[in-house]
Amino acid sequence: ASSTGTVFIAEKLASDNEWKVTWHSLVPGRLYDITVWTVSAYGVLSQPLRRQDRLYPEPITDLNATLITRDSVNLVWTLPRGQYDVFEIEYLDTDAAIITTASSIANSYSSSKLSSDVGGVSLVQNLTDKPWFLVQGLRPYRNYTFTVVVRAGGGGSLGSLSQQQILNSGAAGYAASILLRRSVPVSGTFSTLEWVPGRCVNFQAVDVQPGHLTLEWTLSESDHNGILLRYVVSWTAVITSSSSDGISASTNPVVQLHGGEEEENMLGLGINNLLSNGGILNGQPPLGSEIEIGETTKTSYYEPWRNRATIKGLIPGRQYVFNISGETRIGRGPVASLEQRMPILAPPKPSAQVVPTEVSRTTNTIQVRFRKNYFGDQNGRVIAYTLIVAEDDSKNASGLEMPSWQDVQAYAIWPPYQVLDPYYPFSTNKTVEDFTIGQDTHCNTNSISGGKLSSSQYCNGPLKPGTTYRVKVRAFTANDKFTDTMFSFPIQTDQDNTSAPTSATAIVLSVVVGLPAAFILIAVCAALATGSGRSRWFLCGSGKSRIMKSSVGGGKRQAGTGQRRITGGKFLENSSTRNLNGGGRGGGRGGDMINSSSVQQQQLSCDLQISRPVRVDRFGEHYAQMSADSDFRFSEEFEDLKHAAAAAATNGGTTTTAADLPCNRPKNRFTNILPYDHSRFKLQPVDDEEGSDYINANYVPGHNSVREFIVTQGPLHSTRDDFWRMCWESNARSIIMLTRCVEKGREKCDHYWPYDTHPVYYGDNICVTLLNDTHYSDWVITEFMVCRNDQKRVIRHFHFTTWPDFGVPSPPQTLCRFVRAFRERHHAGVGNNIEQHQHQLQQHHRPIIVHCSAGVGRSGTFIALDRVLQSLNDPTQVNNYIDVYGIVYAMRKERVWMVQTEQQYICIHQCIVCILSQNSGNSDQQELLDQEQQDLELMNSATAATMLAHHNRAFEDDEGIAESGM
Repeated sequence: ASSTGTVFIAEKLASDNEWKVTWHSLVPGRLYDITVWTVSAYGVLSQPLRRQDRLYPEPITDLNATLITRDSVNLVWTLPRGQYDVFEIEYLDTDAAIITTASSIANSYSSSKLSSDVGGVSLVQNLTDKPWFLVQGLRPYRNYTFTVVVRAGGGGSLGSLSQQQILNSGAAGYAASILLRRSVPVSGTFSTLEWVPGRCVNFQAVDVQPGHLTLEWTLSESDHNGILLRYVVSWTAVITSSSSDGISASTNPVVQLHGGEEEENMLGLGINNLLSNGGILNGQPPLGSEIEIGETTKTSYYEPWRNRATIKGLIPGRQYVFNISGETRIGRGPVASLEQRMPILAPPKPSAQVVPTEVSRTTNTIQVRFRKNYFGDQNGRVIAYTLIVAEDDSKNASGLEMPSWQDVQAYAIWPPYQVLDPYYPFSTNKTVEDFTIGQDTHCNTNSISGGKLSSSQYCNGPLKPGTTYRVKVRAFTANDKFTDTMFSFPIQTDQDNTSAPTSATAIVLSVVVGLPAAFILIAVCAALATGSGRSRWFLCGSGKSRIMKSSVGGGKRQAGTGQRRITGGKFLENSSTRNLNGGGRGGGRGGDMINSSSVQQQQLSCDLQISRPVRVDRFGEHYAQMSADSDFRFSEEFEDLKHAAAAAATNGGTTTTAADLPCNRPKNRFTNILPYDHSRFKLQPVDDEEGSDYINANYVPGHNSVREFIVTQGPLHSTRDDFWRMCWESNARSIIMLTRCVEKGREKCDHYWPYDTHPVYYGDNICVTLLNDTHYSDWVITEFMVCRNDQKRVIRHFHFTTWPDFGVPSPPQTLCRFVRAFRERHHAGVGNNIEQHQHQLQQHHRPIIVHCSAGVGRSGTFIALDRVLQSLNDPTQVNNYIDVYGIVYAMRKERVWMVQTEQQYICIHQCIVCILSQNSGNSDQQELLDQEQQDLELMNSATAATMLAHHNRAFEDDEGIAESGM
């Protein structure tokens, strides 16, 4: 009988061997009472046996999800027929370690052995009596398998015993358990929507340096919540009114831009006694104390597979807040933050050549110059400077608290002492500081050592007359973090001659004896100068004599010490005054060459020197005079130079025998540009083959060596193997190319290097591989790996690409920048100061290969400008004069036609004017801008005049050079 009262009866005969009865058309899920008894032949009924049982309910159909969000799924289904009480919804994450399928769940049900924890993954169960259920609390972008089971019996309510409770009840609960039946489970898999990622964890800074740090983080794959596109890292400086070392801030803020770019607002920054008394400032604050005006946030993006990033361009000493978040297609997730203060270290050690230089001196003072760029800001902003002076530089001079001027008065030879309290001399427009040591005449000579130094412990007391001192600069980034330059070259104060008696008799005798000797010397030199109204440069007598510019026609006479240093003429004695038999006109005004036979006859008494030095501080005025009247004086001086060089070549017996050999003539690009025999570069002969040692190239003197440069023609296709042989055999590491391969439709130079990174062999055993190339607006720098057998070298190729088809680079600053860029990379070394110094010495012994097309005009212009630049920047020399004329003359003695055109000769002077204007650091910014504007206008007008005077359609920089046709 069913629970509704319907009775189903079935009879079985005792002779029937099938001991079962089947009822059909029953209702699924309904509870039925079953009664069994026997009947005897006489109609007697036995005691009935009763059992209750419930049919399994039918499963649901059409399981679907009608609403899916990032954390919920709304399930709906079709109701089954028959009886049921509730619906049981179960799910687990299919992304988990163990995935339970619908069949396994069904098997668990049927065996009544389902555990609520499968492999450590919890099985979530929910009950409802409605044909839908909203599952909440899910995680984004997950695959969930939902299983719906129809339950019948078991109390028929949502509060009935759960399956686990039934299992825990044991045998006692079995009677009740048969009243609960579950249908076959129906499963469906649905995915929640994508969302933003979770928060990164373990966000920390590692490898923290003054200007950069490395960040690390972790974001598990389960927290991606979607397709992770990237990580977003941002950083912002913390707005603060004090720096990391406790130095208080000023009312003059510093505007700081992040990411390594900075602009200083140094209005009214007069820092006095900056770091005295343990870092307490007595004046304006250092640059390390800042208030940031506004906030600038930098942001970087990183691939989703990364878990670390290096942030560069940070400011030492600055407090930063770093944020990181993941990003999916939906957006960025929550931010993890980290606050980190960047450390401050001592300034980087400058190179050994960076030392303060002498400006002037008296008996008790020395004025020295140092620059802001002596120390970099990589380890922290330099906030103060001081000077250390030593008569005996062998003593320790690296302590934080140095002796003062008062402390060293007890020593006969002064050990290193600190001149003044640290101060900051620079501003936005000031980058050069001239400081006078020894100018304070009111210092107390009593030593104050032994106790704590007062806030005014240092005094800039006077120096001793006639004494040699060395000076170095100390820069601070914090109270106890500093770096020193090397000591300067010796600087001697003037002798004090005020106390020495002056003998009137000695003065009279010196005048009486000196004047006739001077007149005799002048007369001898004047006798050698022929023609009226002509100016000559002479060097008379020994090296200690005077250089005089004599004007035979009643002009002015000037004299200077013969031993003075001439900028750009370091090897003038070897390359300009040796075996000179030619002459030149000193003033550039008319006249003929000095008669060579007359000079040779009287050379023992007075040798002609081709040199026209100009004082550095008067070079701008000299340029203005020379460029007046459409460069009239330049024209005459250049004509003098050509005649003087030609006369020197003729009288010196220079030959070009090797170039004239029949086997070598095809190797010359131009028939009249042939290398002199005495200076030509000789290749190593190959199997005694005639001409195998020949290449059209000459050694030319530079600032550092008489063989600093190898000047050659642009290689022909037939000579490029010889060119690479020369590069290897000369041990050169730099090549300067000043022409394009094709100009105005004519080949100027063969493309003698590889087009791509594939190795190319030149000759039998030289392999050249292009490593990298860097393109700038006006030049290209390429690095080659050159191999010969098992030896390898790296050679840099500097290609200036914007030299016009005719004329010179405009503006001239372009060529200046190229020369400087070359020198910076040619002298670049690695390691400590000793290694860098050794590297530069090695570079000086390695020649530099320079070529254009013919290897005379542009090449000579480049070398002349390089010599002047190096001489002006050489800290080991005091250079008061610039001698462009002498430099060009010296080059023409080694190779024909160096600095080929007058326009190139003028260009050298224009470049020097620009360089001197940039190097001037004593005038204020407005005066400097005005001067640069005047110089620019002057050069523009001169250039325009030069172009009008020389321009014609047939002109080009190899004018007058005869092509060989080979």
